[in-house]
Amino acid sequence: MLSVSGTEPGCLPSISAALAAAGRTATIVVRPGTYREQVRLTGDVTVVAEDGPGTVTIDGADGVAVLVGGGEPTLRGLTVRGGSATRPAVQVVGGTLRATGCAITGRGSVAVHVPGGQVDLRDCQVGNPGGDGFRFEHGGGGTVSATTVRGARNGVVIADGADPVLRGCALVDLRGVGVLSTGGGRGTLEDCEIRAVGGHAIVVSGTADPLFRRCAVRGAAGYGLLLSEQATATFADGTIVDAGTAAVVVTGSAAPLIDGGEVAGGPGGALLFQGEATGVLRRLTVRGGPAGIVVGGSAAPLIEDCVVEGAGEYGVQLLDQARPVVHGTRVQRCVTGGFLVEAGATLTVDQSTVRDCGLGFQLDGAATVTGSDVGATRGAGILVQPGAHLTLLRSRVHHSGGPGVWFTAGSSGRVNACELVENAGEGLLRDSAAPVRVDATTMVGNGGAPVGAQHPPPPQDVPEAPGAWPLLGHIVPMLRQPLGFLPGLARHGDVVRVRFGRLPVYVVTHPDAVRDVLVPGDVDFERGLCFDRLEPGLGQGIATASGVEHRRLRRLLQPVFSRERLAGYSSITRTVAEETTAAWRDGQELAADEVMDDLALAALTRSLFRFTPDAETAEAVKHGMRMLTHGLLRRIVLPAAWERVPTFGNIRFRRAMARMNRAVGQVVTAYREAGEDRGDVLSALLMTRDEGGVGLSDQEVHAQVATLALTGVEAPGATLAWLLYEIGRSAEVTGRVCAELDEVLGGRTPEHDDLPALEYTGRVVDEVLRLHTPLLFSRRTVTTARVGRSTIPPGAELVYSPYLLHHDDRWFPDPARFDPDRWLPANARQIPKGAYIPFAAGSFQCIGRQFAISELVMITAVIFSRWTLRPVPGAAVREVASALVRPSELPMTVHLRGGGERPTPAGPR
Repeated sequence: MLSVSGTEPGCLPSISAALAAAGRTATIVVRPGTYREQVRLTGDVTVVAEDGPGTVTIDGADGVAVLVGGGEPTLRGLTVRGGSATRPAVQVVGGTLRATGCAITGRGSVAVHVPGGQVDLRDCQVGNPGGDGFRFEHGGGGTVSATTVRGARNGVVIADGADPVLRGCALVDLRGVGVLSTGGGRGTLEDCEIRAVGGHAIVVSGTADPLFRRCAVRGAAGYGLLLSEQATATFADGTIVDAGTAAVVVTGSAAPLIDGGEVAGGPGGALLFQGEATGVLRRLTVRGGPAGIVVGGSAAPLIEDCVVEGAGEYGVQLLDQARPVVHGTRVQRCVTGGFLVEAGATLTVDQSTVRDCGLGFQLDGAATVTGSDVGATRGAGILVQPGAHLTLLRSRVHHSGGPGVWFTAGSSGRVNACELVENAGEGLLRDSAAPVRVDATTMVGNGGAPVGAQHPPPPQDVPEAPGAWPLLGHIVPMLRQPLGFLPGLARHGDVVRVRFGRLPVYVVTHPDAVRDVLVPGDVDFERGLCFDRLEPGLGQGIATASGVEHRRLRRLLQPVFSRERLAGYSSITRTVAEETTAAWRDGQELAADEVMDDLALAALTRSLFRFTPDAETAEAVKHGMRMLTHGLLRRIVLPAAWERVPTFGNIRFRRAMARMNRAVGQVVTAYREAGEDRGDVLSALLMTRDEGGVGLSDQEVHAQVATLALTGVEAPGATLAWLLYEIGRSAEVTGRVCAELDEVLGGRTPEHDDLPALEYTGRVVDEVLRLHTPLLFSRRTVTTARVGRSTIPPGAELVYSPYLLHHDDRWFPDPARFDPDRWLPANARQIPKGAYIPFAAGSFQCIGRQFAISELVMITAVIFSRWTLRPVPGAAVREVASALVRPSELPMTVHLRGGGERPTPAGPR
């Protein structure tokens, strides 16, 4: 045994000197200190820290600290540092390095590089802020056990035939990728955790074929698992949750086996197959996400013995020429429907179950369904759209909220040896122009009209609201007193008919009936009258589109609102709010509504569009959006012909729309000509391509930009103004908000991660969104629809009003009172679903909901951390209704917190 010390007499002065004296076999005990040298290991020596981990450091400066060329050397309890942009800290080119309880930190390319040798590492800590934790290549391998890789760019890279085994390891707080397996890399990861990754958690490309067994992926900003090219990975009995976009994406010709375990959908969905991907999903539970499993391109996976549940839209969605096979799978509790098959796609399903979904199947393409069970759907069990074909064999469709199977005009199909029983509508409803062959099928216990009827009977049970004027219907009360007229309709029924001139409009007043409209999404409903009137300013954007186009745009924009992007947006919003408030002076009087409009516009353009508009562009957009929303109610209730009359108001409106459209068009043109990716939504819109390589036209990009401007400026500007008003006029609310900010922030600047801890402030935001909410939204029936207890015919205009619902004392006692504590968890659970819908619900729920809430809480935190505001005494602040409910005016004085102005926390109510 040899002793090493850099200071003590009688010891060898360096580890290298000890190695030279020891030969190939020895134990070298190293006393505490830092040894600045490169250690070359070629024998079976053991190097151990005498006083245990953390006491001995081998520092290779910008070179390799430990180089293993052969033998089986062992390191125990050492700290190793080294490397540069081209050199690792530890490199194993031959032999086997054994290490226990070591901490290895790289300073550049990689911490531990294994380009041919083997490793046996246990209970180690590996970090490398500038590069990879481990890199195995050129046949390198070995075993890594109970080791943590933290703070590196990429956790583990496996390439070119390498085949390591990692057991019980943690890859956490990484800026890039957790595991990258490329080339012909293989490798096995067992019982590992991949958490808090800034990019994708696992990326498998080339011809790589790694095995992941019982691994957990949590909190990746990008995809949980991405497979591309010819990759063939196996992911067995693992978990993928909290992905920032989609949980699993399979593209190219990849063919994974995902066997057992659970995948929870992120904002981009749960599983997405694209290109020519195949592979097998077996015994897998898929939960949540906008869509559970999306299959596009010409992908053809096998989905076998899986459970798909809780998707916000469809459980399984087929696009393009997809042709998956689904066997023995259960799809349940999906909001819009179980399966969606778009035109061109082909679905094969057997021995599967659909339960408790909006629809069982919506077919725009072709499907063969054999030996399956469809039940307890809120709409039709199976809806076959024009041009679609259904072959239904030996299956059971029962207890559907509409027809069991509905063949619309232009569809076709065959139904053989089936049971269509106990459905609320017809067992089989087919249009006379739909060629359908029906053999040996039982239809008993169904409601509705006989087989062959085209539509359910028109509504006979919808009462008309009182107060109609001759010829004008309810136009006058709707324009004169919308905030009194609309809430009063709830007294007359769950669905009430009003007339705008000769046009009948059905106002939906009960939460359950509203959910009947919103939850089926674009299956039974399209956007409707309100959104038709927005098209002059917005074009065909995500706010006005319906059906397939709406789903396409929603998928396109979903990554823009991913979790990792929200943190960046919050930082920009905070900066804008700080810049705005920096110009305030103690005792200054502000037009708070106008200030908040300007703040919302600046936050939007600098976060989503990454540019600061000139004054003319900003004014054109702000004025155009104000004109679009302020006159919307009038344009909804008046006949469309009125818009062509050359009144002063119509002329101003058209000029404002033209000016706004020119301003937006100039921004789009400037971006396209620059041809650079600024990392914002406009860059993403300009660069996106579909499967055929076709991008969006300028008109399509323009529509999305205008939509985001409307939803990101006008609505949050009004809400921020009401936030200042409701907080400022109550000393108690002001005190509690300020006290919470002081406690959580402690005087520092708020960060995105602080927002969840601001619980009371969040409840204040929720209450403002309840009390001062959008006036109304519309839908139009595509087919005969059941809404509450009423049957609404195709082509009917429906209106639902968040303002009406939020001011109904059945759901919100004393609804005019501002009470944030009604959103305490125990109280909020008493509010029925569908009664609180500031962002709508179902597949048409606002895609930027979380962005909006984060923005509102962040701006509130910035303002009230330093300031308080009070309404100017005597100011007559009242609600003014159009599309939004805005304050008529909002003069407020600002007061710097501190001294006598610092609020005293008030106790709970």
